[in-house]
Amino acid sequence: MAELDRPGGSPAVPDDWTYAPAPESRDIVRLRERYGLFVGGEWIAAKETYETISPASEEPLAVIGQASAADVDSAVTAARTAFANGWSSLPGSERAKYLFRIARILQERAREFAVLESMNGGKPIKESRDVDLPLAAAHFFYYAGWADKLEYAFPNRRPRPVGVAGQIIPWNFPLLMLAWKIAPALACGNTVVLKPAETTPLTALLFCDVLRQAELPAGVVNIVTGDGRTGAALVEHDGVDKIAFTGSTEVGKAIQRRLAGTGTKLTLELGGKAANIVFDDCALDQVAAGVAGAGDDVDDARREVGLAAHVGEEQRRERGGLGRLEYDRVAGRERGRDLPGQHQQREVPRDDLPGDAECGRRRPVAQVPQLVGPPGVGEEVLRRGGDV
Repeated sequence: MAELDRPGGSPAVPDDWTYAPAPESRDIVRLRERYGLFVGGEWIAAKETYETISPASEEPLAVIGQASAADVDSAVTAARTAFANGWSSLPGSERAKYLFRIARILQERAREFAVLESMNGGKPIKESRDVDLPLAAAHFFYYAGWADKLEYAFPNRRPRPVGVAGQIIPWNFPLLMLAWKIAPALACGNTVVLKPAETTPLTALLFCDVLRQAELPAGVVNIVTGDGRTGAALVEHDGVDKIAFTGSTEVGKAIQRRLAGTGTKLTLELGGKAANIVFDDCALDQVAAGVAGAGDDVDDARREVGLAAHVGEEQRRERGGLGRLEYDRVAGRERGRDLPGQHQQREVPRDDLPGDAECGRRRPVAQVPQLVGPPGVGEEVLRRGGDV
């Protein structure tokens, strides 16, 4: 606050109205010019690199390493060594201490991570700050509590770690996805090689500093960055005991085909469309409000799109399915491209929503909810949804 003038007995008035820096100012983030790969607790250089950008301004943020198959092999070897040299046999109560430390450090550095998440991912600072960071820390707290209680989760069985987990995550929730993948793996005594999305690697790379602060043993978590070639090298590596992939259905199917018959464990979290099934006796006003509202939370980093399938009694009885489908657009909104500390939202006319609309270079927006049903149902819900 500026110095106060107190002439005579007049009220105190600031002589300078300059705003103080916002809590979400970019100044809180200290980025390196260049990032390597985090392998065995150390940074190693990659021979090939690329730039990661801010989708809000398309300005380059940092130079990122493109991990090769040899780099992935080094990361898997480091993870295997850490697994064999004590992490897998460490008591659950001791593993929990590391997870608890990670959670506390994430809380302490929440502003820094939230701003960086918005800078590199394009999502509103409100979502990064109020949703992603608290949930990421909460996941590490949660699994810290489970680490020494696995016998209760699996009664009459003796849980044991799988080994080295290869984890591939998408761009829409970079840090939160990382927490979802890493926290349960560590709680169960596994080691990790994680590949973040090519376009949003920065919070994963900053997370490596959290691992350093928490004094996690070297090699327990390894971060390799790069595009699909890096992911493919991780999937195809013989030293990986399990692959956990979140992303597109097409890539998930390719991974499933590649690992079939190999003995490598696999979990897939693939694309979906949040289906709503609408029956004849439904309240169409509520359907219109719910489905149209599903498009209200659409921004550079997330798409929540509703699909409503009308299932009539005659269709169910005669066809045993949904029958002929008709698609109708209902409503749509596009969020402005947000900078940390800013938020804009503008209405987009229904007729101005191209199916391939993009924000910046690569961020899908203007996704609209759709209605699925026989002729006439879409028009009726569209009419009622006009006032939503």
